[in-house]
Amino acid sequence: MKIIKITKYEANQSILKYVKKYLNNATLGFIEKLFRKKDIKINNHWVNKKYILQENDILKIFVSNEQINKFKTKKNNVPINFSSTIIFEDENILILNKKKGILVHEDKNEKRITLSNEVLSYFRSKNLLISENFKPAPCHRLDRNTSGLVIFAKNIETLQIIEKLFKDRKINKYYLALVCGELTKDGEINKPLRKDKNNGNVFIDKKNGKLAITKYKLLTTFHNFSL
Repeated sequence: MKIIKITKYEANQSILKYVKKYLNNATLGFIEKLFRKKDIKINNHWVNKKYILQENDILKIFVSNEQINKFKTKKNNVPINFSSTIIFEDENILILNKKKGILVHEDKNEKRITLSNEVLSYFRSKNLLISENFKPAPCHRLDRNTSGLVIFAKNIETLQIIEKLFKDRKINKYYLALVCGELTKDGEINKPLRKDKNNGNVFIDKKNGKLAITKYKLLTTFHNFSL
């Protein structure tokens, strides 16, 4: 059995999300089975997987030491070079200017060199990592080939607040884009988009696509290009 006291840095997240991160090599099926068998308890009481952890909760996971060793993989702490510039940092957030060519999150082709792992390496090098069960997390994403500002949250509460601000469109994102052809005026693109999960390409799909609105303002044109 594993006994864990929840700190303020790990509170305010679902118990399922926490256990998935703690037993990071276990299948979702195995974790779901622990909940069904009531082998996961808070303060000696069974809770369902939607329970939101509170500071000072005592979490008990009824698994053997062998299973802990099998399902809790220790991450490789080899330092990663920090490629981005820090624009702002306080006790809650870290804002970076991401360079083009790097992923924010890992994908099936790249597991190590990502912006998230760079930030984690930076936190470890500065002894800023307060909890191994909550890593600094990006509040939004930028595509690999897009440079620009990315906000990382240092705690769950901040992450939830900023994610909601993005969801409620209280934070606006502006991009500079250089395109082929000379535009003559400002405009708007309102086409539903869908991403092909197999190749990552995005295309217009009027039936199943998601709402995607891009408003653009013409800054200047030159030599058959527009900014």
